[in-house]
Amino acid sequence: MITVALASCIAPVILGRIKRRLADQLHDKVLRADADMNRADWLTGLATAVGVAGIGFGWWWADAVAALVVSTSITKDGWENIRDAIRDLVDARATTVDNTQLHPLIARLNAEIRAEPEVTGVQTRLRDQGHVLHAECFLQVSGPTVDVAWLQEVRRRCVDLDWRIQDLVLTVTEEPFAEGDSRTEDQAETA
Repeated sequence: MITVALASCIAPVILGRIKRRLADQLHDKVLRADADMNRADWLTGLATAVGVAGIGFGWWWADAVAALVVSTSITKDGWENIRDAIRDLVDARATTVDNTQLHPLIARLNAEIRAEPEVTGVQTRLRDQGHVLHAECFLQVSGPTVDVAWLQEVRRRCVDLDWRIQDLVLTVTEEPFAEGDSRTEDQAETA
């Protein structure tokens, strides 16, 4: 029984590591959640082997302790994945795949737009829509008018930054951003 439990851990360990690496590269939160479930699978198999071995040594409590460790880990993973899914569903700011920091594409979009001489300020809202991203960029410009061809070119360059940007809205304003929202350089990451 111990051999079978340990053998069942091999595939989830390998697949989980591969999926985790690919999830980070592709910014795929669903694949990362699947990698977490693979981790839970191999942890369950390992705990089963430890619990059975403990009972074999006469430790009647070993199986219950192994089950407690596994259930705690699975509950923690489940809570984190549910929390992150709800955060994405309610249109929270886009974050990295591990949800530890703002998505780096926000700074890249702001830098691309700020490179234009007509732009005096920019704020970007980036929303994660599953495998694709929705961006809203608010531009402050120096002049009273904006050339539509220039705006289309800025939009095209921004969309070309990342294949996941499927929807990009540029809004131009002459008015300064509201008090506390006026941001410069790398502070202008999100509104």
